[in-house]
Parts: sequence; C-alpha cells; structure tokens
Amino acid sequence: LGPYVDFKLRRKKFASDDLFKLACKQPKGLKAKKEKNIERDALGKRGRLHVQQQDLSTLTLKKPRAIKKQKQEEQQLLAQQSRISEANPGAETNVDI
Repeated sequence: LGPYVDFKLRRKKFASDDLFKLACKQPKGLKAKKEKNIERDALGKRGRLHVQQQDLSTLTLKKPRAIKKQKQEEQQLLAQQSRISEANPGAETNVDI
C-alpha cells in the first residue's frame, strides 16, 4: 500500500564535547534579529513610529491670495514706520494696522 520504512537508532553515544559543539554550531546570519517596536497579531505586522513634535510655524500651507496681500501691506506699513522712527527718533507715530 505504500513504502515501508523501519527506522533504527544505531548510534547510542554522543561525540566528544568539542566535536558536538562544532556540529551544533549555527552561523550568525541564520538567527533573526529582533525588530524593535513591531508587533504581530491576527491582522499582520504593526509598527510604532516615534516622531518628534513638528514646528508648525515653519509649516507651509496653501493660503488665499487675499491674506498674502494683507500681510504684505502690513509689512510695508511696519517698514515705513521703522524708517520714519529712524529719521525722527524723538517723534512718535500712531498708525493703526
């Protein structure tokens, strides 16, 4: 009905300790390196990312053109004020922005 195999244990004593260690030695490349911050579950492989806090002042966002124009006008007014105050150090100027 199929192949017949009869297994017999022929060697009953182990080799010397040095030879046994050499025979059991495995290369370092076979051992899998532990992956940090990775979990495996029923859904598969999930990882955890560690991200530093982002500086929102440097973040570039799409801005409407009207806002850009207002900011440019404000900067021009501030530049004019600083030029006026440098020319007349004793005089005060009141300009609403």
